Amino acid sequence: MAKNKVKFQKNITIHGFIERFGNERQCQEHLFKMRWRHSYQCPNCGHDKYCQLKSRPVYQCNNCRSQTSLTSGTLFAHTKLP
Repeated sequence: MAKNKVKFQKNITIHGFIERFGNERQCQEHLFKMRWRHSYQCPNCGHDKYCQLKSRPVYQCNNCRSQTSLTSGTLFAHTKLP
């Protein structure tokens, strides 16, 4: 069985955590960078151009119109937290 490789941040204080992840926008930016390191890539067709929908918090591929949530496929997928 493969081990999950998780990087833990050592020596982070509560103040450092709040400074880095203090609001929803900061958390979304961090998750975006973690999920798509260099730039967005559609999980369906691999295209790199997208738009964000105003009606729902999803990213839509400009090529195939596939919609992807920032948290889908992650441990945050079914969370009720903002």
